[in-house]
Amino acid sequence: MMSPVSVHVVAALSAALCLVASAVPLGQQKTFGHAIKNGNLPPNTDVTTFEHHCTVPPCVITHVNVPSIYPKGGDAWNWTQGHVSFFVDGEVEPSISLTLLELAGEGHWNLAGTSAQSGDHMPDGSPWGTSLMGRTAKSGAVYSTLRVPFGKSIRTTIRAPASATHGSVFWFVIRGLEAHVVRLGDLELPAASRLRLHRLAPTKLEKLQLVDLASSPKGTSGALVRVQLDARSGNFGFLEACMRFFPDGTGEDEPLFLSSGAEDYFLSASYFDEGMFKTSQAGLTYFNRSTYTLAAYKTHIQDPVLWRDGMRLRFRNCEDTEGCGDANHCPNKFCSAAASDRSSRNTEDLPRTGTPAQRLKRERRSDAGDVAEYSALVFSYEWPKQSQSYSNFNSNSPKAVQISALRNLQELVSKAKLEEALEDAATDRILEGEEGVLSLLMAFSQDLSEEAAKRLARQLGRRIQKTEKLMQI
Repeated sequence: MMSPVSVHVVAALSAALCLVASAVPLGQQKTFGHAIKNGNLPPNTDVTTFEHHCTVPPCVITHVNVPSIYPKGGDAWNWTQGHVSFFVDGEVEPSISLTLLELAGEGHWNLAGTSAQSGDHMPDGSPWGTSLMGRTAKSGAVYSTLRVPFGKSIRTTIRAPASATHGSVFWFVIRGLEAHVVRLGDLELPAASRLRLHRLAPTKLEKLQLVDLASSPKGTSGALVRVQLDARSGNFGFLEACMRFFPDGTGEDEPLFLSSGAEDYFLSASYFDEGMFKTSQAGLTYFNRSTYTLAAYKTHIQDPVLWRDGMRLRFRNCEDTEGCGDANHCPNKFCSAAASDRSSRNTEDLPRTGTPAQRLKRERRSDAGDVAEYSALVFSYEWPKQSQSYSNFNSNSPKAVQISALRNLQELVSKAKLEEALEDAATDRILEGEEGVLSLLMAFSQDLSEEAAKRLARQLGRRIQKTEKLMQI
């Protein structure tokens, strides 16, 4: 049985580890935000809805809600095509710009202003929502909690749909946190992480033609967040396609297969035979069996897909299946790393079991497939390859934590012009493993403004004074 002293020691060590692993002390976190009611929205104009300068980075937008954009002067009811944009860290052009439907995770087939998009039975199955996104009113009520991190500043804008020729009225709500790292499921991402949007414009593909939905260059690390696909064709043969992922310079013949078919990637089966659904993991937000048209999303928050040195996410129209799988073939078996048989095509007939729809899917696996049209949005968090997440330090040795803290101290000395006595005292506390000083210095970022660096230096001085008083007792 542990003695009371041992219990206290273990508790203290646990607290110290938690502090070291944290990006910033909880006490420095602060909520910011704004709301606009009955806002004036001139046509063809980007209206600024919010601005914020980050004083204790990293900072992050945590919530965006656009209740609606109302037209005036007889303009068409096209709120779905209104745009919101995010200008991160002084960007001239926004890195994130979305229609309101895209913000909610819906496909562009769901258009307002049509008889089908009125009443209580809309083709997207509204109202719907998950913890990440949703739409809860026929007139709008789109929201997103997808984190948008920034280190210096954020500016958001809203624009009326292109069809608006008169002024519109809008509603807008936004919130965020200072001193808050981005987490993707149970992964803590580096402070340098930024949200990226990869957009595939409507693209027509011949049968078996491949297309990259997203790519990141060498030297970039990252994680998939959400994939949205809009598709239509002359039949559902395009749903045979397997999703391919090429991380870290993977060769053409060695993709990582993320699915055994298209509807499988979106966590359904048999050509979406149960129709529309929406969950936190995946969903089908538009489905028209007669025109072979659909819109679907897949999230990768609880299902991490990561890369360290660039990537490509690749899809295709229809599929060819054989052997171990490669760039042009979806695998029909598992092969060990030493396997060399990548060309033995499976010619066995599949048993004629199951429903007619299931048999039709199997029989079409290689033969069916008209021209298909795809458009896609791929959201990812990306950061320079050399960046490290704060959680990495939790699994490293105490020495690695101290080395990182010492490096950050030198940067802080330069930026905040620390006095020599404070620098010496901080160095001593780092080498002694004092958790409060380590935690503060792990909060340092190159993105800190001069004012924020001075504030961090002041907190460092206060912590050192406190530890010195405790040592004198």
